[in-house]
Parts: sequence; structure tokens; C-alpha cells
Amino acid sequence: MTVKKRKVVKFERYEHIPILQTGRLVRSLLGKRLVWTIKEDGENVTIWLKKTRRQAKNGNYDVKISSRNLEEASKDIQNKVMNTIEFSNILKMLGDNPMFRVVAEECRKGKSVTGIKSYDHDQLFVIDIYDTAQEAYLPYTAMYQQCYHYNIPTVKYYAETRHRTIKDLLKFKNHVLEYCDSTCEGKTKEEGMVCKTDPEEKNKCLDCQYEW
Repeated sequence: MTVKKRKVVKFERYEHIPILQTGRLVRSLLGKRLVWTIKEDGENVTIWLKKTRRQAKNGNYDVKISSRNLEEASKDIQNKVMNTIEFSNILKMLGDNPMFRVVAEECRKGKSVTGIKSYDHDQLFVIDIYDTAQEAYLPYTAMYQQCYHYNIPTVKYYAETRHRTIKDLLKFKNHVLEYCDSTCEGKTKEEGMVCKTDPEEKNKCLDCQYEW
């Protein structure tokens, strides 16, 4: 019996858009569907179930916690993730949906590095869910519904846009920065905003993040 090798699930990260605004990478965003979510300040991890050939016979899996560059994150990161309230609920979701790979932000108790946000306990926020059966990320609404069912917090949705010109894109970027810095009506400041898209319609495995 052969086990199908899955594509590596990763985020491709680029510099801030103002730096690259005359480059090909940012031009490739024009006309694309862009999903904007509130940025949380933490460590990006992927939680997933790995099945070996031997395990494939009885349906057992190993729980994997990967960091940005390693299939197995450092012990410190793994321990932090496993000690969160959300981890057991993520395992329940993976048990029902072993084809999912859950991309999450592990935020540690206390002030964030920038000092803008504060967390009263170590916690996980789901950023994305990658479906290995479909070789595609779930749309935000589907991801949110899955997490809501298992009582798992997600990053907050802000907007979905398309832009025809770089000027229009940068204008919206300025708007989201003003929103993040705003404290009107009791709102607290935000770390920033993440803009995500699939750079090539044919490649549903690759998700790009642009942060401000």
C-alpha cells in the first residue's frame, strides 16, 4: 500500500507592500480576491495528524505540531501549544476531519512584543485550515464555521476586496492602518492587518500573506 505524499503547506511571506509597490509581486495582487483579517502577535504553528504506512492499516495517527520552518516545532513551542485550552478542541476537530491541517497563531500570556495587545493566558487563534483532500484552504466562512462548532477562536475577519490599481490598493491599506490605530468607541488598538490571497488560481496549495 502506498501513502500519497501531500504538498508542503506553507505561507509565502513578502515585505511590506509600500516597499514593493513598484514590483511584480504586488502587481500580481491586482484583480485578485483579497481577504483581510486582524493580526494577532504570536508564533505561527500548524497542527495536523500524520499517518505512517503501518498506522494506515489501523487508522491511527501521530499528532504533529510544526513551526514555520520545521516539521516538528521546538519543544518549548510544542509545550506552549499543548498547554492551551484550545489544543484539545483542535484535536477533536482533527479527529473528525483528519484531512485538515490547522494553521494557528500561538499567543503567549502577557504583553505582545509591540506592547499593543495583551493576553491573559496562552492561547491559540486559528488563521487557516488547509484541506489535504481538496488541496485547498477553506474559505474564511467555512473555516470560521468549523472552529465555531468546536469552540475554537479564529482571527477576526475585516473585509474582502479586489483592486484594479496599486493606488486603490494602497488607499485601502491606509484605511486599515487607521482602523488598527483607532481607539474610538472603546475599541482597542490592533497589531496590524493581514492580507491573504492565492497568487495563482491553479495553485490552491499556496497562500500568500502580506502584513502591515
